[in-house]
Amino acid sequence: MVFDIFGHRGYPVRFPENSMASFNYTIQHGADGIETDVQQTIDGALVIMHDELIDRTTNGNGWIKDMTLAELHQYQLVNGEQVPLLADVLDLLAPTGIQLNLEFKTSKVHYPGIEAAVHQLVVAKKMAGRTVYSSFDADTLRRLHTVAPHQPLALLTTKTGEIPKFDALRPILSALHVEHYQPQIDFPQRLWTVDDPLEIRSAMGDTNVVGIITDDFERAMQIRQSRLAMRA
Repeated sequence: MVFDIFGHRGYPVRFPENSMASFNYTIQHGADGIETDVQQTIDGALVIMHDELIDRTTNGNGWIKDMTLAELHQYQLVNGEQVPLLADVLDLLAPTGIQLNLEFKTSKVHYPGIEAAVHQLVVAKKMAGRTVYSSFDADTLRRLHTVAPHQPLALLTTKTGEIPKFDALRPILSALHVEHYQPQIDFPQRLWTVDDPLEIRSAMGDTNVVGIITDDFERAMQIRQSRLAMRA
C-alpha cells in the first residue's frame, strides 16, 4: 500500500510554518507532499496561513477576512517573508511531482465563494491532479464537491464522536484525515499530526493508513526508508 509523507505547513521544525522557505526546503528534500491552509482577504486574494488571525505568526494583528492583500502585506512572518499567496505556492509545486493537501479554514470564518475560487486557480496552475482538498467543515466539503465533483476530498476530524458526520459525507470523500487511527473504519486514512517516531512506525503498519502529516518529514522519511530496508 502507498504510504505518503506530507510536510505539515512545510517543515516547521526548521522554518516558519507556511512560509515559502519552509515549502522550498520540503520540496527540495523529497517529501511526498505538502499540507497547507488557505484563507481569503476582503478583496478576494487567496493566501496561505493556518490561523484566521495573523497575530501568532506575523508582526501584525487582526483578521485576514478584514484586510486587503495590500494591508496584509504590510506585515511579515518571523523570517521577514510576506504571507504567501496560494498562486505562488502552486507555481512552486507545479514543476515537481509533489502532492498538495490544501485545507480550507472555514470552520470559524466562511469566505463566500472560496471553494470555486480556489479550484479555478488550482486548475489554472495545472495542479488539480495532485491536490486533495480537506476541511473540518461539512458544508465546505459539500460545496467543493459541487464545484469540483472529481476532486479528491478529505474530512478532517479530531473526535471519534464525529464519525457520523463522516458516514454522511462518505460518498463524496476519498479519505478521512484523523488525529488517531480508526481501525473500525474500512476507508483510506491519513493521520495528523504524527511526530513521535513510535507513532510514525505504528502508522506505517496500520491497515488503511495511506499517509501521515508531520512536522518533521525528514525523520518520517528516514523511518520509512529503514522499514523498507528491513524488508529488502
